[in-house]
Amino acid sequence: VLRLAERAGLNGADAAEIARAQGAADATSYRHAPSTLEALVSELDRLGFDPEVTEGSEPDEAVVGFCHCPFRDVAERFPDLVCGLHRGLVEGFVDAMGDASVTSFNTLVDRTPCRVAVTAR
Repeated sequence: VLRLAERAGLNGADAAEIARAQGAADATSYRHAPSTLEALVSELDRLGFDPEVTEGSEPDEAVVGFCHCPFRDVAERFPDLVCGLHRGLVEGFVDAMGDASVTSFNTLVDRTPCRVAVTAR
């Protein structure tokens, strides 16, 4: 499927746009969570990312590191598409929760890979 998507000219931005709706749908089961951060960490843990939270560099910012990527083998071959899908899932999830925003998303190709910074509103 990823080779087909790549041949069709889809890129990470396209993949993220497609995945945002699924991320928002996934957030509905967490609507009673105490915070977006707690809900996001629970969802990432459920998906197998083994999330680890550290303080961000900005006030009210938390950084969630993905200590394990369940899609790493595929992501190494198709980083733009796979990491784009993951970014879209996270952005859609956080947006749907409504009390935080994604301030950065680092992928396998970044110097500080596989993490997302989330800031409470």
